Amino acid sequence: MRIEQRFALLCATAMVAQIFTLNSLPFELHEPWDKFWHFLAYAALTLLLWIGTEGRRAALVVGAVMVLGAADELRQAFLPMRSADVLDFAADALAAVITGSTLLFLQGKRACVESSPR
Repeated sequence: MRIEQRFALLCATAMVAQIFTLNSLPFELHEPWDKFWHFLAYAALTLLLWIGTEGRRAALVVGAVMVLGAADELRQAFLPMRSADVLDFAADALAAVITGSTLLFLQGKRACVESSPR
């Protein structure tokens, strides 16, 4: 495993730890900015996991990020002064799907360019 992969997986692990600790705080961001931050965080997490796996497990990466988003919202349902929001999960899932699809598309383009004759 290359150093870039290890670093990306380390950063992804740190992000997951932050998601589960910072979401325990008793405040929520104001609408609609919270959806933007959800999208941005889960897109970054998808990218880091993509780099960590070298894009070899695209469906697994996207699925794992979506499961993490669902688990986070479910956990918030049981925290006092917090609430679960289906739209937050939708932003998380959409970020994973859009980021994964974009990376898969770009990976396909790169393979075509590398294999084309000069």
